[in-house]
Amino acid sequence: CVGLVAIATAAYSTLLAIAGRQLGHVQLIHLPPCRPPAPKSPPSPTIPRGPPPQPKNHPISVIAAHSSTLRTLTVLPSGRLLATTSSRGTLLRVWDSHTGKLVKEFRRGSDKADIYGVAFRPDEQDVCVWSDKGTVHVFSLSGTSYVLCV
Repeated sequence: CVGLVAIATAAYSTLLAIAGRQLGHVQLIHLPPCRPPAPKSPPSPTIPRGPPPQPKNHPISVIAAHSSTLRTLTVLPSGRLLATTSSRGTLLRVWDSHTGKLVKEFRRGSDKADIYGVAFRPDEQDVCVWSDKGTVHVFSLSGTSYVLCV
Protein backbone atom coordinates (compact mmCIF):
# COMPACT_ATOMS: atom_id res chain seq x y z
CA CYS A 1 0.00 0.00 0.00
CA VAL A 2 2.99 2.31 -0.37
CA GLY A 3 1.95 5.48 -2.15
CA LEU A 4 -1.80 5.27 -1.55
CA VAL A 5 -3.24 8.76 -1.22
CA ALA A 6 -6.57 10.47 -1.90
CA ILE A 7 -7.45 14.12 -1.49
CA ALA A 8 -10.76 15.95 -1.60
CA THR A 9 -10.68 18.50 -4.42
CA ALA A 10 -13.84 20.61 -4.03
CA ALA A 11 -13.71 24.19 -2.82
CA TYR A 12 -13.20 24.34 0.97
CA SER A 13 -12.54 20.59 1.16
CA THR A 14 -10.17 19.53 3.90
CA LEU A 15 -9.61 15.77 3.66
CA LEU A 16 -6.36 14.00 2.86
CA ALA A 17 -6.44 10.19 3.22
CA ILE A 18 -3.33 8.01 3.27
CA ALA A 19 -2.53 4.42 4.16
CA GLY A 20 -2.14 4.12 7.91
CA ARG A 21 0.77 2.68 9.85
CA GLN A 22 -1.09 -0.55 10.62
CA LEU A 23 -2.22 -3.12 8.07
CA GLY A 24 -5.57 -2.16 6.52
CA HIS A 25 -5.84 1.18 8.33
CA VAL A 26 -6.48 4.58 6.77
CA GLN A 27 -5.04 7.77 8.24
CA LEU A 28 -7.33 10.78 7.78
CA ILE A 29 -5.78 14.23 7.88
CA HIS A 30 -8.22 17.13 8.08
CA LEU A 31 -6.36 20.08 6.59
CA PRO A 32 -7.31 23.73 6.99
CA PRO A 33 -9.78 24.67 4.23
CA CYS A 34 -8.31 26.33 1.15
CA ARG A 35 -10.17 29.10 -0.59
CA PRO A 36 -11.14 28.44 -4.21
CA PRO A 37 -9.33 30.44 -6.89
CA ALA A 38 -10.81 33.82 -7.72
CA PRO A 39 -13.43 33.44 -10.46
CA LYS A 40 -12.71 34.97 -13.86
CA SER A 41 -16.43 35.19 -14.57
CA PRO A 42 -19.61 35.17 -12.49
CA PRO A 43 -19.34 32.59 -9.69
CA SER A 44 -20.52 29.07 -10.44
CA PRO A 45 -23.55 27.95 -8.42
CA THR A 46 -21.64 24.77 -7.46
CA ILE A 47 -18.83 26.59 -5.63
CA PRO A 48 -19.71 27.31 -2.00
CA ARG A 49 -19.57 30.99 -1.10
CA GLY A 50 -17.78 30.24 2.13
CA PRO A 51 -16.32 27.38 4.15
CA PRO A 52 -18.72 24.93 5.77
CA PRO A 53 -19.30 25.29 9.51
CA GLN A 54 -16.64 23.74 11.67
CA PRO A 55 -17.60 20.34 13.14
CA LYS A 56 -18.62 20.31 16.80
CA ASN A 57 -16.65 17.13 17.52
CA HIS A 58 -13.04 16.45 16.63
CA PRO A 59 -13.01 14.36 13.41
CA ILE A 60 -11.80 10.77 13.49
CA SER A 61 -8.19 10.33 12.38
CA VAL A 62 -7.81 6.55 11.81
CA ILE A 63 -10.20 4.02 10.30
CA ALA A 64 -9.52 0.28 10.65
CA ALA A 65 -10.90 -0.33 7.17
CA HIS A 66 -9.75 -3.88 6.35
CA SER A 67 -7.88 -6.79 7.92
CA SER A 68 -5.61 -7.11 4.86
CA THR A 69 -3.45 -4.65 2.92
CA LEU A 70 -5.25 -1.65 1.42
CA ARG A 71 -5.50 -1.67 -2.37
CA THR A 72 -7.37 1.60 -3.12
CA LEU A 73 -8.44 4.82 -1.41
CA THR A 74 -10.93 7.17 -3.05
CA VAL A 75 -12.71 10.24 -1.65
CA LEU A 76 -15.59 12.35 -2.87
CA PRO A 77 -14.54 15.83 -4.01
CA SER A 78 -16.33 17.16 -0.90
CA GLY A 79 -14.37 14.77 1.31
CA ARG A 80 -17.60 13.58 2.95
CA LEU A 81 -17.14 9.89 2.02
CA LEU A 82 -14.14 7.60 1.63
CA ALA A 83 -14.13 4.30 -0.31
CA THR A 84 -11.61 1.54 0.40
CA THR A 85 -10.73 -1.86 -1.02
CA SER A 86 -8.17 -4.38 0.13
CA SER A 87 -5.77 -6.83 -1.51
CA ARG A 88 -8.48 -9.53 -1.29
CA GLY A 89 -10.60 -7.56 -3.76
CA THR A 90 -13.93 -8.91 -2.57
CA LEU A 91 -15.36 -5.95 -0.63
CA LEU A 92 -15.80 -2.26 -1.28
CA ARG A 93 -16.38 -0.28 1.89
CA VAL A 94 -17.66 3.30 2.07
CA TRP A 95 -16.92 5.33 5.21
CA ASP A 96 -18.09 8.62 6.68
CA SER A 97 -14.81 10.54 6.81
CA HIS A 98 -15.81 12.64 9.81
CA THR A 99 -17.18 9.96 12.13
CA GLY A 100 -15.22 6.99 10.79
CA LYS A 101 -18.40 4.92 10.65
CA LEU A 102 -19.05 2.37 7.92
CA VAL A 103 -21.79 3.74 5.65
CA LYS A 104 -22.04 0.90 3.11
CA GLU A 105 -20.33 -2.38 2.31
CA PHE A 106 -20.60 -3.91 -1.15
CA ARG A 107 -19.46 -7.35 -2.30
CA ARG A 108 -17.63 -7.29 -5.64
CA GLY A 109 -17.42 -11.08 -5.68
CA SER A 110 -16.34 -14.01 -3.57
CA ASP A 111 -13.11 -14.85 -5.40
CA LYS A 112 -9.91 -12.83 -5.05
CA ALA A 113 -9.43 -10.00 -7.54
CA ASP A 114 -6.89 -7.27 -8.19
CA ILE A 115 -8.84 -4.03 -7.88
CA TYR A 116 -7.66 -1.51 -10.45
CA GLY A 117 -9.71 1.44 -9.26
CA VAL A 118 -12.75 2.90 -7.53
CA ALA A 119 -14.66 6.05 -8.50
CA PHE A 120 -17.65 7.96 -7.18
CA ARG A 121 -20.20 9.41 -9.58
CA PRO A 122 -20.08 13.24 -9.43
CA ASP A 123 -23.64 13.42 -8.06
CA GLU A 124 -22.60 11.08 -5.20
CA GLN A 125 -25.37 8.55 -6.00
CA ASP A 126 -23.18 5.64 -7.15
CA VAL A 127 -19.73 4.18 -6.73
CA CYS A 128 -18.00 1.79 -9.12
CA VAL A 129 -15.11 -0.62 -8.88
CA TRP A 130 -13.19 -2.33 -11.68
CA SER A 131 -10.77 -5.23 -11.47
CA ASP A 132 -8.71 -7.82 -13.33
CA LYS A 133 -11.88 -9.91 -13.75
CA GLY A 134 -12.88 -7.71 -16.70
CA THR A 135 -15.99 -6.37 -14.99
CA VAL A 136 -17.13 -3.03 -13.67
CA HIS A 137 -19.46 -3.13 -10.67
CA VAL A 138 -21.67 -0.08 -10.12
CA PHE A 139 -23.27 0.16 -6.68
CA SER A 140 -26.01 2.55 -5.60
CA LEU A 141 -25.16 4.49 -2.44
CA SER A 142 -28.86 4.97 -1.75
CA GLY A 143 -29.82 1.30 -2.13
CA THR A 144 -28.34 -2.15 -2.49
CA SER A 145 -28.76 -2.74 -6.22
CA TYR A 146 -25.86 -2.90 -8.62
CA VAL A 147 -25.16 -3.42 -12.27
CA LEU A 148 -22.41 -5.61 -13.71
CA CYS A 149 -20.84 -4.58 -16.98
CA VAL A 150 -18.46 -6.85 -18.86
